[in-house]
Amino acid sequence: MTAGNGQYEIKESFYHLEISCRYIAEKFGAPNFTEWTNGDYIRLSSILSRATSVQISPNTLKRIFGKLKTPERYFPQRATRDALVQYAGYQNWESFLIAHPKPVKPPAAGPGNVSELPGPSLTEASIAAEAPASNEIDQSQKTADSIIESSKAETPETRQQHLPVDTAAPTSKSNRNGLRLMYLVAGIVMILVAGYLVSQKIARKPIEDLHLGISFSCKNPIGKNPHSAVFKLQLTDQFRGDESKFTIFFGDGRPEKQIRNGVVQTHYYEIPGRYYAQLRYDGNSIDTIPVFLQTDGWTATATVERDTMRVYPVIADSL
Repeated sequence: MTAGNGQYEIKESFYHLEISCRYIAEKFGAPNFTEWTNGDYIRLSSILSRATSVQISPNTLKRIFGKLKTPERYFPQRATRDALVQYAGYQNWESFLIAHPKPVKPPAAGPGNVSELPGPSLTEASIAAEAPASNEIDQSQKTADSIIESSKAETPETRQQHLPVDTAAPTSKSNRNGLRLMYLVAGIVMILVAGYLVSQKIARKPIEDLHLGISFSCKNPIGKNPHSAVFKLQLTDQFRGDESKFTIFFGDGRPEKQIRNGVVQTHYYEIPGRYYAQLRYDGNSIDTIPVFLQTDGWTATATVERDTMRVYPVIADSL
C-alpha cells in the first residue's frame, strides 16, 4: 500500500478511519451507521459539502462506511479524510491521529471489555451470545449418559422389538420405472436451476467489481445560475471492464451522454436547484455527485424564439 496522499495507507490507518466514522455517525444523529439507507448517505453528502466545502459523493461515503463491499478495504484520499474529521470537529487528519493514538496492544477479550469508541458498541445480549453455553453442554452430557444407560439395560429380546419391520408390499416394475423417471426429472430441474443461478452470479460480478479502479469527480459542483459543471472520469489499471459502456446522467431531464476516460465532460445547467449527476456503466448507476445551482433571492428565466436549447436569466431592471 502507498502512503501519503494516496488512496491506500498502512493497515493501522483503518483504525483511525473507523474512529472517524463513529464520530461522524454520532454527530449525524444516527450512531448505528450499519442500518443507514441510501437517503441517509445522500443527506450526509449534502451536509459535508456545506460544512467543509468538499464534495464527497454518496457512493464514496458508502465505501468509506463499509456499505458497498469491495475486494480490498477502501481508504479515501487525504482531502476526503481531512473533510471527514473537520466535520467531526478536528483541524485535519494529522491532528485527528495525534488526538487518538493507537494502543500498543489491543484490550484483552472478555465480557466486560466493550469498545470505548463513539458509535454502536457490543450489547449485553451479543456478549452473552459469545460466552460458552455451559448449561447447554451440561444438559447434552446428561442426555448422552441416559442414552448409554438405556442401551446397557436392553436385552436381545427388547432390541428385536425396536427393529423396523418392512410391511410395505413389493413394488411392481412399473412403479419402479415411475420413480426412476420422477428422480430423473427432478435432477434435470435442479441442474437447470443451479445453472441459472450461476449464470446470474457471473453476470452480476462485473457490476459489483466496478467500484474498484474508478474515480468520478466534478470540478465545480456548486455555482450560480446558469452554471456549466465540469465532470471527469478517471480509470486506473485495476479497472477490468469496457470503457465504452460509461455514460453520465445529468439529472435535469437532458439525455445522458457517453463519457470517456480522462476526457472532461461539461454540462450546462439552466434552472436553479439541486441535481444528482450519475455515472452509469451499461445502464447501472455506479456513482452520484450532487450539483447545486444557487440563487441570491428570486430569479426569473426566459427562452428565446428559435433557440430551444437554452434558457437565460432575466435582469430585474430590464423588466
